[in-house]
Amino acid sequence: MQCSGKKIRTKLIQVNATRVGAFNHWLQIPDDKLKLINSIIEMLHNSSLLIDDIEDNATLRRGIPVAHNIFGIASTINSANYVYFLSADKLIKEFPTDKMPHAITIFTEQLLELHRGQGMDIYWRDSFTCPSEEQYISMIERKTGALFSLGVKLMQLFSADQRDFSYLITLLGKYFQIRDDYANLKSVT
Repeated sequence: MQCSGKKIRTKLIQVNATRVGAFNHWLQIPDDKLKLINSIIEMLHNSSLLIDDIEDNATLRRGIPVAHNIFGIASTINSANYVYFLSADKLIKEFPTDKMPHAITIFTEQLLELHRGQGMDIYWRDSFTCPSEEQYISMIERKTGALFSLGVKLMQLFSADQRDFSYLITLLGKYFQIRDDYANLKSVT
């Protein structure tokens, strides 16, 4: 799987002109629903990157100055939070009423997982604690796996295929985060 990390969540759920995206190969949901879910995931992903850069005190993201160094921390946090709520608003307004209770539950559960994982990461960094391999894996399952899981679980609300993809989603999340962490470590040395 060759991917720079950019928009990997989108690529896993998206349909494009030439082929069906990875999970929609099985889930077969309508294009309009796929575009809606893709839009929500991208909004959340971009917001989380803005906050992550602040939390990590980053100066560059993919070679470009980070938003908080251009617009300030307060404006960047406000913008990221605004887009979090905008994505929730989009879900509430555009998901069918009969899917809404499940969609809200999935949305909330997965964002809580993402923030739990990020909280673990921040705690270890700030307390100079080196996590065990098991703790690190638990953190990345939450931090990275949550948005993968959110996309697939929202897709399943529109699919007859209700197979449990959690193992595959977890594996993809682990691969992506370990690859990303390794690339970050390698670029520092």
